[in-house]
Amino acid sequence: MVNTFKLVVVVALLCLCFSRGVVCSEEYTAFSGLPLYNSYSALSTGLQSMPFNDTTRENTLNSLLRIIDSYVFVDISKDSPSPSIPMNVDIIANLTDLLDENFSSDSEFQQKVADVFTPLHDAHTRYTKPSIYQYSTFVQPFYFTSRIITQNQKPTQIIVILPNPTYIQEYETIYRVEIPPFTALQVQQINGEDALQHIIEFANYEIGYTKDLGVRFNYATTGSRYTPGLFGFRPQTNMGIPNEESITYVVSQIGETDPSQFQTLNINWIGVYNPPSVEKLEKIDPKRRRKMTEIDLINEIYRDTFTDESGGVTVQIIQDEIEGLKIPTFGPTSNQAFAAAVATGMNYLQDEGVTKLIIDLRMNGGDDICLGYGLLRYILPQLLDSQIVGSYDMKHSDLFTEMAKNGNYMLQNNPQNITTCGVDPEVVGYFIPCAWFNATMEQEETSTNFYTYFTDNITPSPSSSYPSMFHDITWFMPGEDHLRGDIMANYSTFIHEGCAASYTSWTPPTHKPFSVSDTIILSDGLCGSTCAVFSRFIQQHGLAKSVVFGGLLNEPQSFNSFPGGEVEELTYIIQLAQSYAVDDDLIPEPLQNGASFRFAIREIYPWGTSLSTENPIPLEFIFQAADFHILYDQTGNSSDAWVYDHTAAYFDDCSSWQRQPCDIENGVGVNECVDNQFETDCNLLNCNEGYKQESSKCEKIEISLVKKEIEITIGALIGIIVATTVGGVIIAVLITFLINRRAGYNSIKSNY
Repeated sequence: MVNTFKLVVVVALLCLCFSRGVVCSEEYTAFSGLPLYNSYSALSTGLQSMPFNDTTRENTLNSLLRIIDSYVFVDISKDSPSPSIPMNVDIIANLTDLLDENFSSDSEFQQKVADVFTPLHDAHTRYTKPSIYQYSTFVQPFYFTSRIITQNQKPTQIIVILPNPTYIQEYETIYRVEIPPFTALQVQQINGEDALQHIIEFANYEIGYTKDLGVRFNYATTGSRYTPGLFGFRPQTNMGIPNEESITYVVSQIGETDPSQFQTLNINWIGVYNPPSVEKLEKIDPKRRRKMTEIDLINEIYRDTFTDESGGVTVQIIQDEIEGLKIPTFGPTSNQAFAAAVATGMNYLQDEGVTKLIIDLRMNGGDDICLGYGLLRYILPQLLDSQIVGSYDMKHSDLFTEMAKNGNYMLQNNPQNITTCGVDPEVVGYFIPCAWFNATMEQEETSTNFYTYFTDNITPSPSSSYPSMFHDITWFMPGEDHLRGDIMANYSTFIHEGCAASYTSWTPPTHKPFSVSDTIILSDGLCGSTCAVFSRFIQQHGLAKSVVFGGLLNEPQSFNSFPGGEVEELTYIIQLAQSYAVDDDLIPEPLQNGASFRFAIREIYPWGTSLSTENPIPLEFIFQAADFHILYDQTGNSSDAWVYDHTAAYFDDCSSWQRQPCDIENGVGVNECVDNQFETDCNLLNCNEGYKQESSKCEKIEISLVKKEIEITIGALIGIIVATTVGGVIIAVLITFLINRRAGYNSIKSNY
């Protein structure tokens, strides 16, 4: 009776929380009565017991094939333009191949679909398997970390495991085997392979959240803010069931090189089955849930507490005159509380005499792009009159083109039904023209009154006269042609959602701007989406130095991940298309059994990109390494205090792109940054007016020489004019000769 009741509750939760038509069938009986912690065989058997269904295949693949041409990176993924981001993924062909493939179970089919999107290395674009998989995870009873130790007088990167007390206790209960107690062990081998290389390979092929291998390695080892590293924590949302019941580790004390001191551990996987409570899911705003990655959703569901309204913004004094501003998310429950927390912290620290700033963006997965732009302008007030809004576009597809046409028809013919424009496109409707602004023109309108723009009318109507707001289909059509992956595809013009309404959350800053040398942005590479756009702007414009932690030894690492542009859920696009009365043949069917698909529908370009730029490359496919790279040392310390202390050391260093002004007589000079220090020699950039460069100095231009050049020029001009007259050739030659001779005489005379 208890088991049956639990099954009913589980299936009811799936129907209630995801509203995607869960099929309540006997396929789920294998999960009836499963405890929270299980053996590998119990959970894997349950997942693999669900039979393959052709109807599910047709629904899943046909829906994905209908929508995938609207994925903004579908063409460029076939042939990446960046040598630093190699990619050759034909999503359409890979999905099509699955239409004829045979599968032994639903589990095998679902994993093959998820695997199509993993090599995109795009956290914005993921297929999430049906609900029953979303509550299932396979775990090892360890935490995995990477450290740098000295071996043979050189730095060496190693893998270290730490005990997870909760999982070890459950492991010993399930398998009735005791794991010998330990504090930290170096892993020499995993399943017969070098441990470091084994996890690098796993990160390269099994983790798809970012295009930087070093950051994927961080996901595999240290993990995200609320989940352990994914090598030992395999959520079945889109990861596969481990191939074997156990992992074989060869371990030793840290730094040990004598094989006779190595030990072998065979550790089984633990199966975790944990359907969330309705109460926790109801706390997640539906709009936010659509934007969240699967890992983010797991974090939100299973953590015990929720962040405060500000999103966890904290400020602290790290050392004398050094401040740490931690921004863990751009998705607070209240933008006003977020802005107030930042303002309070900045003002307090300025009152305390702080002169150096560390902006901590570790594990910030992004969210509200307008909040990111607002923070840029607030924390760096020198940007008030600058163009900070990025240029975005959307890809033309049959579905999106039809939606754009119908959205334009609605605005032109029934404007009375559209009461809100110029705010969040999800509120207006993505394909209503007045949901979009011309990014450059919006900047021009808001730069002079950034903190008051839209205050009186923050929800402008379709009749609003803001020049930057689109009022017809020109935002989407005829569009622009870009060559992507050897395909000439059509995209919208450059657009951006109107952020001015959200800017009213901010008040004018009273703190003084921090200099470039006194500002550092800090990350572990997991700064994604809005956080990536925020930090890329700072990097591209040289507004701060950047420090990144973790990753791989001797490999440059990106500061941020998946800048993308905009992500949406398939279910939302379906609802929107239906509301626009789009032809049913173009609209995908909803996915079954709680499966979901989210994808990037907009892309952002580097600042300065214009419509005249030939075949512009989106920010997603541009690698930009951090200025400084720190790996965790043999102590394994990764506390905030340790991280901030090591970051603060770089206030004394410069980055290769930095130049320091220096004094040079009659000109302008700079000290170049070489080996992280400014040179003492002042290098001449240019000379003041009236001076010219002679070697490394600025020498005054002599008046006599100027006079000589003028006289010679005038003499030559008169000679030419006279020569053009009939019979004046001889006179012209004589005049030219005499004037030039006099100029030469004066020049010689002046030198004595």
